[in-house]
Amino acid sequence: MNKVAICDDHKIVREGLKQIISVFNDFEVVADVESGEALFHVLRNHTPDIIILDVSLPGRSGLEVLKQLKIMNPDIKVLVLSMYPEDQFAIRMLKAGASGYLHKDSEAGILLDALTKISRG
Repeated sequence: MNKVAICDDHKIVREGLKQIISVFNDFEVVADVESGEALFHVLRNHTPDIIILDVSLPGRSGLEVLKQLKIMNPDIKVLVLSMYPEDQFAIRMLKAGASGYLHKDSEAGILLDALTKISRG
């Protein structure tokens, strides 16, 4: 079972992601938080296999959070999920160490495919 943490500043998005992920037997949401600071707090007690990270967060941006995550644990897998077009942020996020980048308009099946591919390396 792959453990997933969700970091998005919109509660309804986190709730929707939890519902979608709960349908997939290979994944379990172990935490959902609204900011990078809250994510770092959770990481003191949980070690998720994958983090779903929004680009736009209160306080530190998703890019800053990603960079800090990779310093803390270079092997951590991060799927960036954003409302911004791929041409604006995807390259920067991937260069910073993201394992994948999805637009929030993506279908649930694409999310599953991305999580599966990321979990397999």
